[in-house]
Amino acid sequence: MNPAVAVNDAGVEAPLLEWRELRDYRDLLALLVWREMYLRYRHTLIGVGWSFLNPLMTMAVFGLIVPNLVSRQQLAEYTRGVPYPLYVFCGLVPWNCFAHALTRATTCLVDQKALLKNVYFPRLALPLSKVIAACADLLIAFAALLALMFFARTAPSLNLVFLPLFLLPLLAAATGAGLILSVLQLRYRDVFFLMQFFMQMGLLVTPVWFPLEALPPALRWLVACNPMTGVVQGFRWAALKAPAPSVSVLAVSSAAAAVLLLAGLLFFRKRQETIADYV
Repeated sequence: MNPAVAVNDAGVEAPLLEWRELRDYRDLLALLVWREMYLRYRHTLIGVGWSFLNPLMTMAVFGLIVPNLVSRQQLAEYTRGVPYPLYVFCGLVPWNCFAHALTRATTCLVDQKALLKNVYFPRLALPLSKVIAACADLLIAFAALLALMFFARTAPSLNLVFLPLFLLPLLAAATGAGLILSVLQLRYRDVFFLMQFFMQMGLLVTPVWFPLEALPPALRWLVACNPMTGVVQGFRWAALKAPAPSVSVLAVSSAAAAVLLLAGLLFFRKRQETIADYV
């Protein structure tokens, strides 16, 4: 008679996302989000003003350089008459949210090593709180966008009601990438520096400062694989009456965000039991 062998299949049977556990710890999640926002702006002079001052300064740089490299007539055709600085600022609103979410999520497990070693709670709450806090910055920056539109005498589009739909791929991409990077940062502290480099390169290859239509067709499909491409184009279409993103480009971009979220959840679920061993 063969002896029974005990197999630990908890990791296999565990659900991809513990909704019930996150719901039970929702007060902790809210506290982590509030703490993140409070600590971020606690010792600053203008506080949450940095949420719109950062994209404002970036907009000024692109607004001074790009119009001198491209004819104003051609630029106006691509932006459908929307002032180019406003065009850039609208693209920076979701991009900065994505960049801030990844920057904060990458180091969230390393920064909270004492909490991870002494208190049990869903480990997913830490990177998720960083993404939610970044979305709070997005709301502040979007309010600044509406103010700039008022001063530029640009009326908001009626498509504004569809804007929340484009937040879904943004949240999916930020959460998925944040989960992967936060776990990798535990083992390899170089990940944070690599992430900063790729975020700088990401701004250059995301249609924040250039219209997607200005690229050759072959490059458009390559850029469409960037999950933020559809988000940026969708934000402009919803807020500024810019050209609507094509269904194919939006589908490819959204699919990339969904794959990133799925990969992040799978990777985090597989590694979360060993998180305390590396912090």
